[in-house]
Amino acid sequence: GDLPPTNCLAWWLDDGTRIMLRPSGTEPKLKVYVQLTEPWAEGAEARADDRLTAIHDAVRSLLEPLG
Repeated sequence: GDLPPTNCLAWWLDDGTRIMLRPSGTEPKLKVYVQLTEPWAEGAEARADDRLTAIHDAVRSLLEPLG
């Protein structure tokens, strides 16, 4: 069905990762949500942590010029 409009920006990356940014409804904050998956195998948790760190760093560098 149709969803109501929202002030959320969403990106889907080629590897299936989803990144969403939206303003808080009650505070002057920007909320960032990241969803990623990593196939279960030896070292999966470390690979997922590395990917999450890379996303964190990229979002931070994107937002730094905004203050």
